[in-house]
Amino acid sequence: MKLADRERYSVAYFHEPDFPAALRPLAGGEPEEVIHYGSHFTSMFMRCYPERVTTRRILAEDRLEILARMRESVPASRA
Repeated sequence: MKLADRERYSVAYFHEPDFPAALRPLAGGEPEEVIHYGSHFTSMFMRCYPERVTTRRILAEDRLEILARMRESVPASRA
């Protein structure tokens, strides 16, 4: 097997059309238990890319507080 002759670069692209969405677990869990998609996605992104400019900006601009407000305002009908 031959490796590539030159260095390759990759780009992570995320398209999230319904960032404020909330989901209930498929089985089990309490009726009020929901997963806020935007919080889940942001947490995953920050864990995977801790040194990226976007992660630093989320922290510097206190964007996690915005997510907390979004999570609290999710109507029960959307969950």
